[in-house]
This record gives sequence, C-alpha cells and structure tokens, in this order.
Amino acid sequence: TTRIPGREEDKLVTFEDSRHIVISACGNYYSLPVYSHSGRVLSVGEIEDQLLLIVADAEAHRDESAAGKVPALTGANRTKWAEARSDYFSSGTNKAALNLIETAIFYVHMDDTAPDSWSGRARRAIHGSGSNLWFDKSVELVVFKDAHIGLNVEHSFADALVIAHLWEHCLLSYESLASTSLSLYGSDGFNVREPGAPAKSVKSISTKLKFDIAPGSQAEAAILAAEAAIIADAEDLDLHVHHFSSWGKDACKAMGVSPDAFVQMALQLAYYRDSGGKHVLTYEAASTRLFRNGRTETIRSCTKDAAHFVRLMESGTADKANIAAALRTAIAQHGKLTRNAMTGRGVDRHIFGLLVVAMGLERESEFLSEAMKAKWTLSSSQQPARQTTRWNPNKPVDAVRLSLGGGFGPVDRDSGYGVSYLVGGASSIAFHVSSCRSSGKTNSTRFIGHIDQALNDMRAILS
Repeated sequence: TTRIPGREEDKLVTFEDSRHIVISACGNYYSLPVYSHSGRVLSVGEIEDQLLLIVADAEAHRDESAAGKVPALTGANRTKWAEARSDYFSSGTNKAALNLIETAIFYVHMDDTAPDSWSGRARRAIHGSGSNLWFDKSVELVVFKDAHIGLNVEHSFADALVIAHLWEHCLLSYESLASTSLSLYGSDGFNVREPGAPAKSVKSISTKLKFDIAPGSQAEAAILAAEAAIIADAEDLDLHVHHFSSWGKDACKAMGVSPDAFVQMALQLAYYRDSGGKHVLTYEAASTRLFRNGRTETIRSCTKDAAHFVRLMESGTADKANIAAALRTAIAQHGKLTRNAMTGRGVDRHIFGLLVVAMGLERESEFLSEAMKAKWTLSSSQQPARQTTRWNPNKPVDAVRLSLGGGFGPVDRDSGYGVSYLVGGASSIAFHVSSCRSSGKTNSTRFIGHIDQALNDMRAILS
C-alpha cells in the first residue's frame, strides 16, 4: 500500500500482486524480487546474499546529488509533491523508477548511521536525514549500521496497533529467535545455511533504479527545497525516549488501578507543573476495532475530576486521604470514558460526522467551527505490547525482547507535547516525548522529569 499525492486529495492504493521490495542505500535504490520465478518465497539466506550485494554496490557508488534525494518530496507539502510528481515523474525513467517504489511490498532503508541511544534511533527513524525516507509507503524499515531496526509508518492506512501486531509477529517468529535451536543465524549474525538450501549467490537479481534529475533543473530545486524543509522540521523536533524502570504495571495493579488511567492522570499532573498551573485539552487514542473498519475515538483525559485531583495535589493543604479519594475518582471516570470511546459512545467522531454533514449541506455552525479549532495541546497514546500468544513480556526470558516502542510529533507546535507510552513489562514504562524547540514554552527533557515525579508522587499517595 502507498499513499499517492493529489493536488486536492491524496488516495491510498494497494497492489495485491506485488512481488518485490525496494532497498534504499547511500542515495541508491534497488528493486529486489522476493519470489522466485516459480512463485517460491526466497529463503533467508538468498535475501541476505542480495542485501550484501546491494549494500556493497551502494557504498561504492554513493549518490549525493538530487537524484539520491528524491524521497524528500514525499515529506514535502502534499500539493507541491503532487505537482512535482505530475511534472517530473510522469514519463520515462523517472516514471518507471517511481512505479517500482510505489508498487513494492514495502520499502527498506539501509541507514549508514548507528545511533547509540534510543532517542537517537527514534529521531533517525521518524525523519531520517531529510532525504532518505519514503514517507508515502505504508511500511518502511529503517535498518541501522549496527542492525538495530526501526519502522517509519504512513498513518492514514492504519493505526499503530496494526503495525505493532505485524512487528511483534515478525520478531517472535522462529526465524528471528537467535536463542533457540531453530535459529537460522550463527554467532556472527549471518545466516546458517540449512541442508539443501540454495548455494550462496554472488550474482545480483536486483534492478538498480535510475532517476534523471538534471543539475539546475526545476526538479532539482523542488527536491532540495523539500529536503531543506524536512531538515528544518527535524531540527525543531525535541524528541526523547525515556525508560521509567523504577516500577510498572505490577505496582499499578497492587494499588488496584488501571495502569493506563494512572499514567494519564500522571500526565495531567505533570503538564500542570510543567506549564505553571494550566489544564489543557488532552487527546488519548482509543481503538474502535470492535466495529468493522473501526479506527480510533478520542478519550478526553482532562476531565473535571482529573483537574480536581491535580489542584488538590498541588494545594499544599489537602490531606492524603482526600487526595487519594480524588485520584481514584478521576481514574474511575477515565475508565468510563475509555469504555465509552471503544464502544461508539465517544464524542469526537460524532462531531466530525456532524461537520461532514454540515459541509455537505453548506450549513454554517458556530459550535462545530469552535470545536474543530480547539488544539490538542497534550496528545497521547498507549502502545500495545502483547498482541500474539508467542510470548509473555512479564517473564524475564521474554522481557529482554521488549522494545521501548514508538512515538510521534506534537500536534500543538506552540505549547504542546506528544506522549506515546508502553506499559509493557511488569516493572517498567517506556515513554516517547516530543515537542517543538521553537515553542519556548516546552522542553521534552523537563517534561519527562515532571512525568517521573508525578508517577512517584501519585504512587506515594495511593500506597
């Protein structure tokens, strides 16, 4: 699946009969068939051979020209990308190369960096260098030099829940479990050929894609302008990954509270402290997959009960029993809102439905106009951590395989935070916190400190 830009409206296109993937490395692009002529899926060893050949060729022929930066257009303004696609990629070699990328099963970028922290990997996976990620592909793997892998996912076709399920399935397949007797990999990380497996290939079966971008052309100018815009946004993104490892899910259960609701109340307390005493519109995603074609509904976490708890907590005069009672009330209300959102009784998708009807009838609505202008200053989402029966993250043998999850940028660039969190293991919580450096009001590292303090203060209240 890929997202095709349009001057007025984009469209999603799925190619059911696709038989190849596209590899990007050092400004070069390769179409790699992953099925044999007889329809057999290539083995792990065969794919490994081809990747080694591709990387060797790419490193020997690095392309730092505009032709090696075409992916930047997919991160540009959508109308500008649609116009560039029509003007410069609608015929000849450019059209042929673009077609192979858009029809690929998925896109793999072999990144030539090896960030040494989770935050560094997250930043590289979300925006890359500014010109090396193909943001329109539904699924893109970002493979770092040290073999860590991240994913960059185009959001319109599916929600994080779907990709998390896919990736969990892949990581826990027997092919990837290096600690088992079924492992296909040796201690050096390379494939161990099974008896009867195809011989090691020294011949490339990939096709190198070519883009014809003339120096000084309008096409080059469009690509370089897109790259500059992405780099500017990337430099403005204050994204940090934080592993809260003092305690986690088990402690919440011991207190008799929902881990998700507890974290959401901690975010309310943290933002109040971070902003100098403000309550803000808060978005938490809830899945509506109980319904056919269901996507998400909004849990509005900043309730009157949540605000009451926060003010009591910060009053300096309320006793512990009253604060604890207010916190439990706020948590219970959040649970009710969550259930309502998941079962079609939220409000935001209904408001959006009313907006669509009003637009269709060409009716003006003061209420709808005001509702749609409101900023989601605190945008949050809990990530799923166990969608298959192949493991149990609560067990130490499986917990070591638990990723710190993924994240997203802030919705409100002025004073907002994007907070994605993973209550995965029994004794830890992972956070991805983002904001804009240009804001002057926000600081992701500072906010992480407030989150940690809020979690510990609230646990002390309920203990």
